[in-house]
Amino acid sequence: MKKSIILAIALLVPALASAEIESVYTDSEAASMAKGLFQAAKDLRNEVTELCVARAVPKLHQAAKQADAAIEQWPDDHLKYRALFPYGDCRQAMIDVQAYATTCAVGGYKGEAATYDQRRWQEDIAACEAAIANPDLSLKDF
Repeated sequence: MKKSIILAIALLVPALASAEIESVYTDSEAASMAKGLFQAAKDLRNEVTELCVARAVPKLHQAAKQADAAIEQWPDDHLKYRALFPYGDCRQAMIDVQAYATTCAVGGYKGEAATYDQRRWQEDIAACEAAIANPDLSLKDF
C-alpha cells in the first residue's frame, strides 16, 4: 500500500510541475492596471516636481515611499502574472518617479542626473503609452 502511494505521488508531481500556470489577470485587467499605474505615475511626477522646486524634503520622502508602494503592488512573478508583461514600461515609469523623488530629496537632482532622469522619463512614458495603445500580447507567452 505504501509503495503504491509513493508511486502515485511520484507520477503525479511531474505532471503538476509541468502544468501551465494560468495568468491571474485577463488581458483587459492587465491593461486597466497599466493605465491606472501610468496615470498615478504622471500625477505623482507632477507633485514631485512641485515639491522639488519647494525643497520640501519630508514630503519628497513621502512621495518616494508612495511610488515604492505602487511599485510593490505590481506583481513580478513571471509565470503567474504574464498578462502584465507588455506593460513593463508603465511600471518603469513609476520607478522613474520614485528615483526622481529620492534624488530630489537628497539634493542630487541637477546636472547630468536631471538630464538622465528627464530622458528616461520621456522614453518610458512613450513606451508605456505605446504598450497601452497597442500591447504586444505575445510577450505574455514567455
